[in-house]
Amino acid sequence: MSFSQNVKTSLAKMTVGKEEYISEIGAMVRMNGTVGFSLRGEVTVEFLTENNPLARRIFSLIKALYAYDALIMVKKNPRLGYHNNYLVAINDVNTAQKFLQDVGLRVSTETFAVEDRFPQKLTNSELRRRAYLRGAFLGAGTVIDPNKGYHLEMVCRDALHSKRLKRLLEKENLESKISLRGENRVVYLKEAEKISDFLAMLGAHKEVLYFENVRVLKDMRAHVNRLVNCENANMDKALNTGLKQVEWIKWIEEKKGLESLPSDMRALCVLRLKNKDISLKELGEKANPPLSKSAIRHRFSKIEKLAKELGYKD
Repeated sequence: MSFSQNVKTSLAKMTVGKEEYISEIGAMVRMNGTVGFSLRGEVTVEFLTENNPLARRIFSLIKALYAYDALIMVKKNPRLGYHNNYLVAINDVNTAQKFLQDVGLRVSTETFAVEDRFPQKLTNSELRRRAYLRGAFLGAGTVIDPNKGYHLEMVCRDALHSKRLKRLLEKENLESKISLRGENRVVYLKEAEKISDFLAMLGAHKEVLYFENVRVLKDMRAHVNRLVNCENANMDKALNTGLKQVEWIKWIEEKKGLESLPSDMRALCVLRLKNKDISLKELGEKANPPLSKSAIRHRFSKIEKLAKELGYKD
């Protein structure tokens, strides 16, 4: 089971208060619900999901709200390797109409059009707002396993609802973005911290622990890699510097001879020829007496100047 399915399964098994029922399912019906009509022209409502616990939750919410046992059907989807798809349907016209009225969807039996008259009661408290966001994620949300990257999204059927979700997320201090994918709008989060906060806000605490553990390990690996890269870069720099200084010394030796140098500079040249790949700091520690890095750098500036006076060119 994917990380995204684990999150949904965990959320689908959550126990929540009755105040949250209509908000959660009100979001789900907008994300993956279908309003249809029977052969007699009576309105029906259907939900389709691959997640068994989620199908059970939808059934339970409908029963708790309307004392109605929704129809559950299991279908095999050939595009998903013949995995089960669960269809939860409200086929009773009175229950379907009451449900749609409660969630703010108005249906025209003449034009078969659905008008969204979003009722504020679905999100007029922090508890209901979070329940609505939970329902939206359960309905059409996915989150990538943090081992593979950081991305969470909810696919909306229309621009109006995507903007509504974005505003609700902003009230939770979660800044999201919206992109166009075919005819759908995708509300998404890309930052690891925001995704973690969103999952925690929904109530997927076990999955948040997993997410944070993976994130910490990835951050540690990245930090170690940066240190190693920095160390390698410093080693490369020290080696290149040492080789360049050796060139100056050999040029002076060829043109003038090291015996012509003052004793302190001659001793440094001999020391560098014996230690071509160490840093200035390490070279100073090997000097007798030991020299500071700045003292070593100062003497090599004189050696470079002399080499160039003798015709050395970079």
